[in-house]
Amino acid sequence: MKLWTIQPIEFYNELIKNGEIHCYEKHIDSHFIESYNWMIAQMENRIGKKPNKSIYPIWSWYQYKNSESKRPDLRTSSFLPKGTKGVRIEFKKSETEILLSDFNLWHFVLNYWHISDNKEQELEFDKLLELSNVKFIDKKNYTLELKNILESSWSKIFDMNYSTAYTADIFNRKKIQATFWTLKSTEIIKVIFFNAK
Repeated sequence: MKLWTIQPIEFYNELIKNGEIHCYEKHIDSHFIESYNWMIAQMENRIGKKPNKSIYPIWSWYQYKNSESKRPDLRTSSFLPKGTKGVRIEFKKSETEILLSDFNLWHFVLNYWHISDNKEQELEFDKLLELSNVKFIDKKNYTLELKNILESSWSKIFDMNYSTAYTADIFNRKKIQATFWTLKSTEIIKVIFFNAK
C-alpha cells in the first residue's frame, strides 16, 4: 500500500542514519496522550503488538483529500510549524502493518465526542450524560457505562464503509490516515524536501 508521511528533516535524517525509525512520547502533544493511548490499544488489537513498549504510532496519509487526491499537497500550510524544513516521504507498507482510520472522525476521539449516526443518537447520549449527572466536559467523571458507549462509537473511525449524512463521508470522499509502528528506509519510494508555509 502506498502512503505518505510529512515529517521534519530531523526525522528523515535519523531514518536514513539508522535504517528505521519509531515515534516516542516526546513527539506527542501532551493534551492528546489519552487519545493516542486509545489508538495504540486499537492498533495492538488489529495489527499486532508494538515492537517496543515505549513507542507511539507514526502517522501517514492514505487519502489526503479524497480518492482522487491521495498525496498531501505541500502548497498547503499547517503540516509543520511555519519555516520548518520538512520532508514528504512516499513509501510502501504491507496492509497487515497499518491501520486505516477516518481523519475527520479521529477528531471525535481527540475531543472525547460521541460519534452519532444522526441527531437522535447524539441527543440520546446527551440524555445519558444528564441522567448520570455528568457534564460533557467532565470526562474524568464518566461512568464505566458512559466510557464504554463512547469508545464503542469510536470504532466507526476504522470502518471505511461507514458513512452518514450526519457524521461521515463515503469512502471516495474520506480523508484517510494510516498508523503503523516502524518506518524503514528500504520502504521509501520518493522524498520531497520543503519549507513549511
